[in-house]
Amino acid sequence: MDWEIRNSSNSILRYGATFNADGAWTGRYKNKDFPEMNTTIRFRACLGHWSTKTITGGTCTAWVTTSP
Repeated sequence: MDWEIRNSSNSILRYGATFNADGAWTGRYKNKDFPEMNTTIRFRACLGHWSTKTITGGTCTAWVTTSP
């Protein structure tokens, strides 16, 4: 999963990725804290490689946006 936090000017304040090291067809729970106010948080699911921490190009879903 890719995630990013954007301010009201749409500039990225923080971003990151969370990988499921257990591999395909397994679940993963990750508790993230997003305390920034007046921001939007965007998420998308992607396929990638845990060993290299890289996302496979063209495998991500559309971004989903929410506000805290």
